[in-house]
Order: sequence, then C-alpha cells, then structure tokens
Amino acid sequence: MIKWEIILWLLLTVVLLLSPLVFLIKNYGYLMDGWKQKRNNYMSKLQERSEAKIQQLKESIPKNEPQEISTTSVVKEETLPEPIKKIIETDEIDIQVQQENKAEIRKVKVEKTQVQLIEEKKQKEKNQKKLHEIKMSAITNRERGKAEDYEKKLIEWLALDPENHEFQERLSDLYFDQGNYVKAQSILKKIVNRDPSNHKAIWQIWQVYFKQDDLDTAKILIEKAISVKSDNPKYYISLVDILYTKGNIKEALKAMEQVLRLRPTKIDYLLWIASLHEENSEPNKARSYYSKIIELDPMQENAKVALQRMNS
Repeated sequence: MIKWEIILWLLLTVVLLLSPLVFLIKNYGYLMDGWKQKRNNYMSKLQERSEAKIQQLKESIPKNEPQEISTTSVVKEETLPEPIKKIIETDEIDIQVQQENKAEIRKVKVEKTQVQLIEEKKQKEKNQKKLHEIKMSAITNRERGKAEDYEKKLIEWLALDPENHEFQERLSDLYFDQGNYVKAQSILKKIVNRDPSNHKAIWQIWQVYFKQDDLDTAKILIEKAISVKSDNPKYYISLVDILYTKGNIKEALKAMEQVLRLRPTKIDYLLWIASLHEENSEPNKARSYYSKIIELDPMQENAKVALQRMNS
C-alpha cells in the first residue's frame, strides 16, 4: 500500500514540474510575437522623438543661412550662428588665458622659492659663522676667568640659537656655580622638560631644593636621578644627605651600602658609614669598617683615633 502511494506521489510531482514547461513550448510563438511588437513600438517612438528634435534645431537657425544638420545631431562649426560662435571662441580664449596664468603663477612660485632657499642658506651660513665666533670668545673668557664676559657671550649665543642644548647647560652651570639658584633653576627646568633623562640637570635642581630646605621635593628629585643613572655614587650620597638631615639614620645606612657596592674601597665613604653605625649604636659594625680602612691605608689617622676611642 505504501509503495503505491509513493509511486502516485512521484507521478504527481512530475506532472507539476512539466506543466509550466509544456505551457511555454505551446505559447512560445505567441510570446515572441508580443515581445517583437513591443520592441517595434518602442523604436518607432524613439525615432519620432529624434526627428522632432532635429526639426526643432532646424527651425532655431536663421533661414537666410542654409544649414545642414545630420541625423546624428552633430552641428558643424561653420553652421553655428554668429553669437554662439563668439561665445565658444570667448570661452576658448578664457581657458587659454587661465592656463597661461596658472603656468606663470607656478613659475613665479618656483623662482620665489629658489630665491628664498638661497637667502635662507646665506643667512644660515652667516649665523653659523657668527655663532662660531661667539663660542670661541665664550670659551676664551671662561678659561681666563672672566665670568661676566663669559655669561654675556652665552646669553648672546642663546639669543641667536635659543634651543642650543649645550649652551643652555653651560649657562645653568655658570649660574649654579655662582650660587644664583633662581636663574639656574629656570634654565634647568627647561632642560629637564626637554629631556627628562638628563640626570645631571635633575641632580642640580635637587641641590637647589636641598639648599632651600625643601627636603621632600629634594628626595623626589634625587630618587628620579637615581632611577635614570643608578651607577652614580654621587646621587646615593645626596640621598644620604637628605635622609640624615631628616634624622632617618637607618635609611641613610641603606643608601650608604649602595654607595659602597659601587665604590667599596673609597676611604671617605668607609669613614662615613663607620661613623653612621657608631651614631646608630652599632659599635661592632663601626669597628669593622674602621679596621678595613686601616688595612687599606695604614696611615689613616682618623680611623685609628676612632678605633682607639671605641676600644678604650
């Protein structure tokens, strides 16, 4: 029973699929004739519109000038009315003038740019020559100990070349050595803003704040310098100065140990850490450092006196 149902279902499916195909085959001729008729109607209307447009163009041209218009709607130049010819000729002249003007403008710009480049090159060479003279004069004044003239030349240089890093640092060093910390600090801050890794400038700013007793700011600055240049014992010594001034001897001792890792045989550093241990009530550690100093330098009187004092 199921088998017959499947066969019947297949037959119905075939009939449904073939029905549209049979319809198309029977009516093919009729459909093609209808399509051809519609195409012919469309072409006829298109041709009528083309002829009407051509006739309209013919009527717009003066009758006293016989003209010839092709079915392709291409109008020959000699058949154009005089006003239209003038408009076309004027437009062509305008376009040509515009092109010539643009070419002339480009030429002027190129010539102007070349002149500017030559002038800029000459001015640069002139400035370089003058800057070299100022530099030599500044160095000569510094070697002769003429600090005031040296400062003037540095300022003169920076007036011509304000971003010169070398002379910014020279001028800040001069002010720093003179104790003019306000002027030094102003230039040093510019240097650090330009180059945050300039540990020397950071260390110099640290000294300004340290001398002004701003120990918290000084500590931040010296820690920054150490983070940039961790193998410079001078920076750790500066940190010891801050910690000792603040009364934090234990932290100062830790900083001194860092110093001795970098310079384990420097007598001054050994004397300092020995005295710190002595002040921190650590006599045994102090004695060991004093003894080490005498081993390195048997003529070191300070260590001998300190050791005798502690042993008495």
